Amino acid sequence: MAYSLRRFLQTVAVASALLLAGCIPPFVYPHVNTSSFDTAFILPAPNEGPWLRLDNGLDLYAWQNCYVYVLRRDPCDGVSLVAVPSGATMDWMRLLKSQHPDAIVSDQRVDVVRPLSAHSSTPDRLIGLFRRYEGSPAKDDDILLGRQDSVDKYGLAASGAVSVALRHSDIWHDMTASGAQTGDIQLVVYDDQRTWIFAQPIGAQDTANLYTPAKLFHFDGNADELLQRPMMLYFDDGASRDQARRVVADDEAAAIGYRIAFANMPLPQAIFTLDTNTFQRPVVRQRQPTLLCHYSESEFHASMFDDYQRRLPELKKCAPFTDEALREIERKQKH
Repeated sequence: MAYSLRRFLQTVAVASALLLAGCIPPFVYPHVNTSSFDTAFILPAPNEGPWLRLDNGLDLYAWQNCYVYVLRRDPCDGVSLVAVPSGATMDWMRLLKSQHPDAIVSDQRVDVVRPLSAHSSTPDRLIGLFRRYEGSPAKDDDILLGRQDSVDKYGLAASGAVSVALRHSDIWHDMTASGAQTGDIQLVVYDDQRTWIFAQPIGAQDTANLYTPAKLFHFDGNADELLQRPMMLYFDDGASRDQARRVVADDEAAAIGYRIAFANMPLPQAIFTLDTNTFQRPVVRQRQPTLLCHYSESEFHASMFDDYQRRLPELKKCAPFTDEALREIERKQKH
């Protein structure tokens, strides 16, 4: 602030001298740009561990942005995830210095589900299924895998976070009468490029094309009853716009273009390692924020037409969220 004030006073002195001398037009004058806003967040408790620890060296922490709660008392947005090196301490103040902290997942979906999975010859690990709507079928699940990115494209290291390279797979939106329901995803099998997704049929679905995981793949790890269960199978070859297509008998696939024939689906002989860390976590959007933060920035300029890069407001202070503090902000906004 002292530097900015000194620069401002110098600018005023120079501009005034030039104006008096007639060297510059009168519309050039020193002025101040000020911008500020308040926002809130839901953060984990200080001693709370990571939301998910992956065995590829990443810890994922979950948080929620509550700007809309401060703005108009709307529910906080859905879960966002940020990654740090495994075992590292999450420095939230360092992260929140950005008014929009970069996250590997930033969404408003309802549930995050992590089913049984198995991997081979890849640093990718399943993060989970991100479900758009409560109780939605698998066609609305975004299957997300990730690894640490070798390139820090967004400068996350400056905030203590890690850039993550993501892989998506979506169940192909087959909206025909026989395919509108796509089952409940139970198992995700993947290597460095391809993904095989097994789903439990729901209700009176087509049961003619079911495949048993243990008969198709070699698994290393504790035997699981699920591996012996016939299920619907979807395949993402990694090159088809991240879309996983239903695997069916050869003659059926010839008649329906967006399915894939079983004979045309590769079946690697590699051993797949089971990951049994499974969970289902609903995103609670009605929670009250835990932290209230104020961002602001004042800049001094010689002209309203000068060429400068306007800086974003910087984090000035944060304090535990209280209703009284929010009411004080609302009173100031009315005046």
